Amino acid sequence: MRVGIHQMNYIPWMGYFNKIAKSDAFILMDEVQLSDGAMSQRNRVLNKNGDISFLTVAFEKKGYMEIPFSEVKLNSSVDWQKRQYNFLWDNYHKFPFWKEVYNTFSFLFEEKFSTLQQVNERAIRKIMELLDIQTPLIYQSSLGYDRSAKRNDLVLELCKAIDADIYLSGTGAKKYMDVSTFKQQDIDVQFQTFSHPVYPQKYAFDGPVLGLSILDVFLNCGIDRTKRLFWENLCSDEISE
Repeated sequence: MRVGIHQMNYIPWMGYFNKIAKSDAFILMDEVQLSDGAMSQRNRVLNKNGDISFLTVAFEKKGYMEIPFSEVKLNSSVDWQKRQYNFLWDNYHKFPFWKEVYNTFSFLFEEKFSTLQQVNERAIRKIMELLDIQTPLIYQSSLGYDRSAKRNDLVLELCKAIDADIYLSGTGAKKYMDVSTFKQQDIDVQFQTFSHPVYPQKYAFDGPVLGLSILDVFLNCGIDRTKRLFWENLCSDEISE
């Protein structure tokens, strides 16, 4: 069984879902801490000037690095939903797919959430539904493993917890990953290969800007075309180490 593992990001980029689709099971890390600079509370889109802007979810910052991700509360004093809606309306409401995409994701701006995890989980599951990804999602907190493990050892523990024999990793992990420890446990490490498809982007004035939130693809291409682009560019020739 091939497993992918990742933190719960906010409206992630297409490569995130590429990894989910290539996995037999995908573990969502809900017991790790939210880290600065991560995409767990924000993601990127283009504005009408062609610059990158962030859609950001406001959360309570007091002590947030001392609690698991699942317990990070939203900041009720900041109307981040209205801010995001206003930004998207100002920049995208004239796009031909605006109504389709907004109606599909309106829950993000209308429903009441109490934790960051609730927001991210709803978005991830909705996008998986739109792309027809059937991979089961497993929560880190539901597994039995050595909770003192960190970084490389934590990933290894999670793989062992579900009897995985292949771990599908992002290429960025090559910098710190000790592949030998996985091989000692008869787990093959594969590094994800993903070439982001180029798609029409109304605000990419100087050439394609890839790696944005998949919301940007939906808004520019519509749901059906985004789904076709996703599966046509799945690519399954992972690199084993």
